[in-house]
Amino acid sequence: MPTVNNYSFSNVTYVIEEGANVATAVGASYATLTISPTSGYEITAGDFSIDPSFSNSYVDSVTFAQDGNNVICTINFTAGVTMPSSNVNIPLCVIGQGVIKEITISGKVSAAVGSNVTGDASETDTPYSNSGAIGTNELLFSRTYTASTGYYWSTSSFPNVQITTGNQSNYNITQTPTYNLDNQLTSVSFDVNYTYPSNSISGDVINITVPSTKEIYVPTEYVTSYGKFPINIGKGAQTHELLISGGEGATFSVTIDDGTTVTPIVTSVDIPENGLYPIDIDFPAFTGSTSPITYEITISGDVDPSFAQVNPIIVNQYGILPRVSFTATSAAGITGYSTVSVDFEPQTSLKDPVVAVLDWTLSYAGTSLTFDGIPVNEDFSGYAPVTVECAPTPSFNPYINVVSSAGVNIGDKFNLVYPEGAEGYSPFTYEVVSVPGSAIFVTPNITVQTGQLIDMYRNEGNVINIKSAKSTEISATSINLIIEVEISRFGSEDATFTLDLDNFLSVT
Repeated sequence: MPTVNNYSFSNVTYVIEEGANVATAVGASYATLTISPTSGYEITAGDFSIDPSFSNSYVDSVTFAQDGNNVICTINFTAGVTMPSSNVNIPLCVIGQGVIKEITISGKVSAAVGSNVTGDASETDTPYSNSGAIGTNELLFSRTYTASTGYYWSTSSFPNVQITTGNQSNYNITQTPTYNLDNQLTSVSFDVNYTYPSNSISGDVINITVPSTKEIYVPTEYVTSYGKFPINIGKGAQTHELLISGGEGATFSVTIDDGTTVTPIVTSVDIPENGLYPIDIDFPAFTGSTSPITYEITISGDVDPSFAQVNPIIVNQYGILPRVSFTATSAAGITGYSTVSVDFEPQTSLKDPVVAVLDWTLSYAGTSLTFDGIPVNEDFSGYAPVTVECAPTPSFNPYINVVSSAGVNIGDKFNLVYPEGAEGYSPFTYEVVSVPGSAIFVTPNITVQTGQLIDMYRNEGNVINIKSAKSTEISATSINLIIEVEISRFGSEDATFTLDLDNFLSVT
């Protein structure tokens, strides 16, 4: 059965005696051929005809008629023709061809969508249909489902698509998931593709299940600390940075209370990704009549419950700057020294020492004056802080049991709790009133912990030490002495330190 133009056709052969009437011998005035479509194609009788140039003495006419999927070609013989003495072939010149067979698919899709899901909604028996050539693959429909903001699908509740009625091998379903930075599924798209079989299909059923999403757990972020901030400031207008540290997204506010008005500094701000939020806090110039003016800086909001630093931060602004003065004395009669004074803000810390330069031209009314040298990096006698270690002590008593009270003097002062870097600053809370052996009596009453270390300060917290000392001989009885004194802590009251020149200068 030859195949041309996407169809095949049959041949018909008759055995007829010479001289016999063809129609009589065949038993009919016609012969028929069957034209069949090639797989994947279809043919229609109206698409076929005989070539106008066709001519054959045995054929009167040719017609075409539909017979199901096939076409019947009828060859009507010419009346009265007889069989010659030799074989006769009648080749037909047929015009026409098969066309691609269109396959259809139709069905219904339903979707059950849970809570906290956006995008395509729930649906019931939504019809779908399409058509195409056998073996081709086409997209029937798509659906996209997205978790609401702050939600996701867990691995045990992944959205899915099922072919409940129909040949699953004809379907190809692709899914495109979207995940967040924590690898949690937040969106999924389904593309339902179909490969057309040899016959049209209807009545397929597809069901989509989209479970409810779960809320993404976001741990509460907190403000955990703040950077070094002065607790004592001078009388001038000034600005200090309060550096807030914590977890990204922690929300907090800061206010300042000057005793009369509470002023917002920042309100409901969030800590950025780097975990740091700097805030400039302005203090006006001191204009009060009572020194100091006390400010309370309060951090509120997402503050870590275990926040260990002082909150609110207490800042005292003094109207008079503390002054540290240096002078000398000599029982041997050395002269030429003077008083050198340094004024500075109370918040000066160990990291920002101030150096006072004592530049004296000293003389002696005798035979000779010689500089013996001053030990460098040693505190002036009697002004270094003394550290004591606490031994077990009852609570709320006016005394502290210590491992050793050596070096502690009546009048020494100290603090127990203070912002980072502010230890040793005045005003102090506690003062030593008596040192009977290993017990230190203080005022007011105090509670300490075993093993706690306490730095005792005197002279309101002013601490100095000699940084360098050098001399230049002017004459046998005169020298230029330059001493650099490092002020590592300022208190809130004036203090004068006196050098005994006789301890490091020799006279004759």
